[in-house]
Amino acid sequence: MSANFGRPDGSRHVPVLPGTKARGPLRPSAAAPASVPRHAEPAPTAVPDKVKPRRKQRHSGSRIACLVGLALTLAALAAGFLSRLYLSLDVFSNFTPQLAVAAGAFLIAYFLPGMRLTFATILILAGIAGVGVFARHESSRIAALPAYAAEAGESPLRLMAFNVHLPNTNAQAVAEEVERQDPDVAVLIELGPEKQAVVDRLAARYPHRAECMATANCHMLFLSKIPISAVDIKSDWQGPPYIMARLGGAFDGLNIIAVHTVRPPWYRVQNQQFEELVSLIHGVEGHKVVMGDFNATPFSRLNRQFAVSSGLNRITWLPSWPAFFALPQLGIDHIFLSPGLRVLKEPVIGESAGSDHYPVIATVGVPN
Repeated sequence: MSANFGRPDGSRHVPVLPGTKARGPLRPSAAAPASVPRHAEPAPTAVPDKVKPRRKQRHSGSRIACLVGLALTLAALAAGFLSRLYLSLDVFSNFTPQLAVAAGAFLIAYFLPGMRLTFATILILAGIAGVGVFARHESSRIAALPAYAAEAGESPLRLMAFNVHLPNTNAQAVAEEVERQDPDVAVLIELGPEKQAVVDRLAARYPHRAECMATANCHMLFLSKIPISAVDIKSDWQGPPYIMARLGGAFDGLNIIAVHTVRPPWYRVQNQQFEELVSLIHGVEGHKVVMGDFNATPFSRLNRQFAVSSGLNRITWLPSWPAFFALPQLGIDHIFLSPGLRVLKEPVIGESAGSDHYPVIATVGVPN
């Protein structure tokens, strides 16, 4: 008969044999964990519901931002074309290259997989910088080319128009830039009486001159190596302030008009100044050169309208403003020629000499 070692609490009693230690009561063993297959795939980690929509929303938001940027830049470009109907929209046409760069940047960024706004910003900044780099490079390339030879019965005339910037205190740099370019006729705009040192230094090189340096809203200096037979200066009228000089000697009959129009956003005033200037030009006989700061780019309605109405040919196109960071963006300083005058050396830009403008320089052939 077998002995009963059970206890009421369900544990088992094991008798202690002589020479051994007593053990604790035996308890039921825990069930062994189920074995995991050796090659089983781990269970997918659950993604919180708030994370998934946020990522999708971020990507879709950048695409929408690119579309909005593209729409705005295209609208600004379209507004520039509509400036022929509404003059105040001409402000957009002045920035046509920059707006085209921005539109292209937003379009490219839209198709990128990520970081769209970052890439769009980088592309816009790189494109705008490229405009300035191209202007400086193209000017250097043109300057290295030889000028066309003057034909029989034609004399070369080197011209320079330079807005030296009224707050610019570096008169010595301005004079040095004029000496370096060595034009036959130079027009210095925004040159106040405090820069008399420029006049004194250049007096021997340019014995013939006219000026309105101390006249409010005029501040110009006309320098010439060639004798001047007649001068007309006007600042208080409906047109832009100007100095008109009629040259003598080998260039007898050539009229050079230096102007400085009002800047945007005063487009109606600027338009009236252009209209008055056109009337002045039509009343002058002989060959004409009109040069200075027009505050209008080749893309603007006012610039194109002036060329058509005056019958003059604009020969400048390189950006000349601003000179900050050596990356000019807008071509607002120009030289216009009447029919019969020929370009012998394509226009270039010089050095800023402390101004916010670059000077524009060109050589033209004038019939004797």
